[in-house]
Amino acid sequence: MMKDIDFIPDWYRTGRQRKVSYRRQYTMILCLFGILAAWSFISGLSVSRGRAEVSRREQTFQADESINARFEGLKKELTALMDVKKIVDRVDPRADFAASLAELSHVAGQRIILRSLEVESEKYIPDKQKDQPTMITLGSGNSESKSVLPEMDLRYRFKLTGIAADAADVAALISALEKSPFFCQILPGFSKTIQVKEYPVTEFEVSCYLKNYSLMK
Repeated sequence: MMKDIDFIPDWYRTGRQRKVSYRRQYTMILCLFGILAAWSFISGLSVSRGRAEVSRREQTFQADESINARFEGLKKELTALMDVKKIVDRVDPRADFAASLAELSHVAGQRIILRSLEVESEKYIPDKQKDQPTMITLGSGNSESKSVLPEMDLRYRFKLTGIAADAADVAALISALEKSPFFCQILPGFSKTIQVKEYPVTEFEVSCYLKNYSLMK
């Protein structure tokens, strides 16, 4: 029988196996590098997205802080305006002086000349009643002018001085003031005859209260 003779030397076979092993190792290393590169790329994208999200949230937070600051500023301004409104409501005279002066000029007529008009404010103390009536402003037909009494209730006293053609005109003035819806509690002061350019006229003084408050049951 003939035996197969292997002409390939052992050193060649060993070198070939070593090369195959090297190729496998290189392939594994390249695959590992590829995996690391892909992981680094994906990680970089994730980090970039995370930074973008953090930046967006920081901008949103800053915008929210700005809105909150503006809200607090508006809140303080509103509080200040409310305080001013309370002060204005307390110092509001609750009286239509322009309409009252127009009414006074109307009732005086042409035979009376007013020399002076003094206006004094007094604390208003209404009569005690069981039903505690509500106070409203008079002197205007507009319902919007009606309002509740302020904390410091005031009424106004008018003191008129002037001259009239005769005593009958003074009496007519007092009667007109009593009938007027703008005035109440007419109080005659004095009335006397004086000479003005050699003509006898009547000098007078009349006091009355502006009816800016009325008792309503």
